[in-house]
Amino acid sequence: MQFPGAVLQGPHPQIGGGPCVVRLVELRIRNYRTIRAEQTLRIQHGSVVVGPNNSGKTNLLRAFMILFTGYKNQAGYKRDLDLSFGAGTQKSSFVATFDPTSNPHCDEIHGLLDELHAIVGTERSQPTFSISLYFTGEDNTPTYRVFSNQKITDQSQKANYSRKQKQLVELVLGQFRCHYVPSAKSVAALYDDLLNPFLTFIAAEVLEPEFAAVMSALAKVAESVNARFAGVGLEQLEARFALQGTVQDLIKGFQLTLEDPHATPIARKGQGVQSAALFACFLWISQQELAQGVTPLWLIEEPESYLHPELAEAVQQMLAELGELTQVAVTTHSLAFVPQDMERVVGTELDEDGSTRLTRFKSHREATERIRNSLGIKFSDYYNLGTCNVFCEGPSDVRLFQWFFDYVDPSGEAEWPLIRSAYFEDFGGVRQLEGFLRGAYALIRPERALVAVFDGDQAGQKARQDLQRFFGQKDIPFTSGEDFVTVRSQFAIEGLFPDRFLVDLYENHPSWFTSFSQDAFGEVEPFRIEDRHKRRTIDALIALAEDEDDLGWAERWIAVCNAIEGALERRMAALGA
Repeated sequence: MQFPGAVLQGPHPQIGGGPCVVRLVELRIRNYRTIRAEQTLRIQHGSVVVGPNNSGKTNLLRAFMILFTGYKNQAGYKRDLDLSFGAGTQKSSFVATFDPTSNPHCDEIHGLLDELHAIVGTERSQPTFSISLYFTGEDNTPTYRVFSNQKITDQSQKANYSRKQKQLVELVLGQFRCHYVPSAKSVAALYDDLLNPFLTFIAAEVLEPEFAAVMSALAKVAESVNARFAGVGLEQLEARFALQGTVQDLIKGFQLTLEDPHATPIARKGQGVQSAALFACFLWISQQELAQGVTPLWLIEEPESYLHPELAEAVQQMLAELGELTQVAVTTHSLAFVPQDMERVVGTELDEDGSTRLTRFKSHREATERIRNSLGIKFSDYYNLGTCNVFCEGPSDVRLFQWFFDYVDPSGEAEWPLIRSAYFEDFGGVRQLEGFLRGAYALIRPERALVAVFDGDQAGQKARQDLQRFFGQKDIPFTSGEDFVTVRSQFAIEGLFPDRFLVDLYENHPSWFTSFSQDAFGEVEPFRIEDRHKRRTIDALIALAEDEDDLGWAERWIAVCNAIEGALERRMAALGA
């Protein structure tokens, strides 16, 4: 019995003999559709390809299908359609590197390799080997070569070499099942193409031993018919009943039902549930193929196509399991399907000639940025940020700023228009502000005008210095007067009030302070306020300010607001706003 087929695959191997696990290490592609200059895609356990539309992602997957086209060109390569524009007389080429594991079941592959090496006068020096594919002639004949540049000096060995080479190519290609899952194909069609053949295969294995009994029963029916012929003088007629095709041909058409909790056919479920069920079946299919000594290679276009966001995580987990089990290449436009491991991610882009070029990414941020840009999605949208934004350490900072703006200009028309239009956010503490900026500022900075405001006390200074060091190592600007503003040096935000306010407050409420002092010139030195008295302190300082006849007391506040307004102006200018 033969193992069932797939959407596209290499020649069928006979079942049995144990597994010879062959891994496809990489594929080098040249002059195929948009892939003109040679590009190399290394296959990991779950490779993910990201890039803008029409940048060659699908062509990469189809190149793998072409590799496994076999000597009959099952993938339907056509030079007039598939050769890169402008390639002239050159040929499309596909060079695959394979790595068979060192186990007894790979002896035939190793043996054939050694025989080919002996014919061309070389020796096998490494476990990996390559197979090249070209197409020749007007009929697009697939031509496979194991040694592209080796010449046969003994002319009598040419026929033997060709026979051995074809035997090796068919053996290696036969170790794989190449499953192409296009985004445009319906779940029902994929179910019929991929899953139904395996279900039929499993059922046929169970029924095969009963085949003789079926034939015996049919023979008895034929005997009865023949007896009737004889009874009416038609002895020259003899009836026989035979099965049309194989056992598998008799038992096609299994229906998958899902219970949630009511059992209904998969076709009556939503597209998202249908897709999730299909990916779960991919795991089972792979297990069946691996058990038969076949390496599945899954080529999946945009697995998110039919998924509701709630199912994306579940399907991503199933894809991760599939990648651990076998070899998978996925194209995606979804942030959810981009792994953290950048070794598994490759990008596509078009060069100045409109040809596909593969790129690598330094970080998950860089990889997902390409997706966000291609979809028109901004990272800052997730935080509902405004055009201008001011981030403060805590709620008291935000309260004081908003009070000051309203006190100075209740109409909101005269002073600091950018600050007044800005979205203010507090983070409950300087550590939380620092943590957010570390993780998100590099993504937000190219999209929105954002200025962080730090206290000038010890904690604020440390956070600001640590962030400058952190971003400096990543070549990300974090500049005073543009990306951040620090209030009065050595002081928290309360230090923006006049020293006479602070002295008056300390003299009347010394228990509100954990430390307070003045230097020899009578100037207030850095102080600390008890956390439990912070609100009272702010209320008292506001009351003192509002008792003043003019804004002479607000010199420091005005300077800080001018600095924030200027920083927002510079960020807006940098963004072209």
